[in-house]
Amino acid sequence: QDGTASSSQTMTSPPHHLIRILPVLPLLLLSSAAAEPLQVIGAGLGRTGTDSLRMALSDLGFGPAYHMREVLGVPGSVGDAYARGHVDAWAELGEAGGEIEGRTCSWDDLFQGYRSAVDQPSQVFAVQLAEKYPDAKVVLTVRSSAEKWHESINAAWCRFSKGGISNWLDQAFYDYRGSEYF
Repeated sequence: QDGTASSSQTMTSPPHHLIRILPVLPLLLLSSAAAEPLQVIGAGLGRTGTDSLRMALSDLGFGPAYHMREVLGVPGSVGDAYARGHVDAWAELGEAGGEIEGRTCSWDDLFQGYRSAVDQPSQVFAVQLAEKYPDAKVVLTVRSSAEKWHESINAAWCRFSKGGISNWLDQAFYDYRGSEYF
């Protein structure tokens, strides 16, 4: 052998310390966000590009972003909101009219590990969140028309409505559909 690597040689395994740290890397990244307050609050209704906004915020360093998919534990979610019982926490908060005082969860508890929040259910409380996190930027996403939004939300919500998420979420969407604005 002349000391040069042949193309038939296999690559060496990564160092053992790298193999041990890779499974915990997401937890390390999440915990680094745990002490930070929300930096971005999405005020747009669901079906106005909130998932695209969630992905963009993560790409821009404002992730992980809290989104309805986190609450429901959708595969690929980065946080543990579902495991922490956030469906029940949001239902309790919604039924209390958004009054966080005296609830089992605080805003900081709900958003622990997240740098931004978009979509339902946090969007319902955008005003309260902006008051709680005054340095956060507020982003409003919209559809091209109320009719387009209505078609989209009806198509999407029909898959979830009355599915046990919460009566107040059903009522919130009913209120949007029945409002004079839409």
